[in-house]
Amino acid sequence: MTTPNVLYAVAADFAGAGIGRTAYRAALGLDRAGMLARVACLSARPCEIEPARIDAYPFLPDAARRVAGDKLYYEAKNRAFDARLMRAIGRAEGLTSIHVWNSQATGAIAEAKRRGLGVVVDRASTHIRTQSRILRDAYARHGIRYEPTHDRVVARCLRDYDLADLVTVPSPFAHDSFLAEGFDPARLVLNPFGANLNVVAPPIAARPGPFTVLFVGQIGVRKGVPELLAAWERAALPDARLVLAGGIEPMSRRIIDPDRPRPGVTFAGFVADVGALMRTAHVFAFPSIEEGSALVTYEAMAHGLPMIVTPNAGSVARADEDALFVPPGDIDALADALRRLHDDADLRDRLLRSARARVEQFPWAAYGERTAETHQRLA
Repeated sequence: MTTPNVLYAVAADFAGAGIGRTAYRAALGLDRAGMLARVACLSARPCEIEPARIDAYPFLPDAARRVAGDKLYYEAKNRAFDARLMRAIGRAEGLTSIHVWNSQATGAIAEAKRRGLGVVVDRASTHIRTQSRILRDAYARHGIRYEPTHDRVVARCLRDYDLADLVTVPSPFAHDSFLAEGFDPARLVLNPFGANLNVVAPPIAARPGPFTVLFVGQIGVRKGVPELLAAWERAALPDARLVLAGGIEPMSRRIIDPDRPRPGVTFAGFVADVGALMRTAHVFAFPSIEEGSALVTYEAMAHGLPMIVTPNAGSVARADEDALFVPPGDIDALADALRRLHDDADLRDRLLRSARARVEQFPWAAYGERTAETHQRLA
């Protein structure tokens, strides 16, 4: 059997936060399987993969995003990364396949196919058409003019899907979105993300202060925060607080209105040590309307937090076993779940024990191993 020789590419800070961390775990799995040729990225943090095998293609600093706007900045960044990656593939010798993230490397994918290489495309969210439709409808319900994903970006995403030998997605919700769009299930790979399991958290009963519900993420429509705030008011929990950690999405600021008096609600802003917050909370709420598979839910489960999530959050939790599930956008269901977890300590205890056992099935090492297995399929 041929051993794959893979170029792994991600237009991010490799081994940094967010997708950079996820990409590192995937590439590390390839490396440990003896399959990693090189890594291409925007920049890289020190990690287990030696610097000599990491090629960095720097772009404008992130501060430029505030001037150009998110969508324009990311499109320009991806096009610049794609151009350099395409040239690198043209010069490379001995590769069998490439692994790229969706919309970041369409030209490089075409070059790889021209050279007879296998292509794996990582799609960390739902199908681009599903994502666009869900977000457009959600912002419209809140009376917000939503700037949709540009047609050029949608076209790049769809072109990636067409050219890829395999597309990986992290959750059944994302997987089902591709099937609903008519994508060939034989070319679709489900590869959930992972969790850092080296977490020691105090028992819920030993955590100080009032009953605390924690949300972590961008505070806006996509994450279901307007509904969470409405449900919090409706639940009217005595001696309780809701902590929202993260930046406020600019176009959602009008309806979020952090200056409006809300009893028990704290806008904590960006918090570097999310684990410290989780060790003081009693419940984690994440009522997102669209995700691939939110990493913060894995982290909450590792910290032994009972959760309230939607199916659209892409969590590995199982409904009524590891978390309470509510339909996206359903304020009444969300308020009822808050009341249940506030009033029922036995339910909290059952959920947190089950959640911790469940997430132990998803270590980061397993994510890397499945990435390696995906490329072995192509070989």
